[in-house]
Amino acid sequence: MNQTSTWKPLVKRLDSGERERLKIAKELLRKKQHEEALVEFNAILENNPQSINALLGIGLVYLRQEHLDEALARFKQAKLLDPLQPKPYLLEGFVLLRQGNMAEAEQVFKAVLSLDSRSHRALLGLGEVFLTAKRYDDALIHLREALRYNPQLVAPRLLSAKIYSEQGKFDEAVGEIRTVLEIDPGQARAYFQLARLHASRNELGKAAEVLALAMEKLPNNNTSLYLKIGLLANDIKL
Repeated sequence: MNQTSTWKPLVKRLDSGERERLKIAKELLRKKQHEEALVEFNAILENNPQSINALLGIGLVYLRQEHLDEALARFKQAKLLDPLQPKPYLLEGFVLLRQGNMAEAEQVFKAVLSLDSRSHRALLGLGEVFLTAKRYDDALIHLREALRYNPQLVAPRLLSAKIYSEQGKFDEAVGEIRTVLEIDPGQARAYFQLARLHASRNELGKAAEVLALAMEKLPNNNTSLYLKIGLLANDIKL
């Protein structure tokens, strides 16, 4: 990570053809057309082996396909090309989290923060690492730091609610989730988490009210969400 003042990243300026192809590849990835996106990213990489964007794109395709080792290899390649860019470290950390490699994930997320001290995604990643280790105070410190930079973020609040729940701090957990729903009334995970919290205390009436509110607030054309609501209602015996 310590670089001399003369170090430069091993990348070159994008030409117009590569920019256009990257735009196409990213759009395919956004549409979840993973195989087509992979073809485009690989074509870019063949023409420009130092394309960090192509390596990250390939890694993201593999990550979404659950090919975690392949994804990790691409993110590490990108990191070597430009050790001062936070994004490859961040994506590497997410893969390590998915693999359960918490010790390495912690080091990678800390490396991100050494490059970008305000990276809420790295702070969230460390929150997950410390939650897994049941280091609740450390987890909450990092999640609060993320919220200090942006109080409107919902992911740190949902993770904080999970921590409070594990600590038996029901009121604090509910408070975080209700704040999430004030920020974003369409946040499905918040309704599900809140319903489970009430069910865990055998407050089935309140859990049912939460799911009824979810059905009112969430898009009525999203069948997968309604299926999840039904499955959750069945799971908590409503």
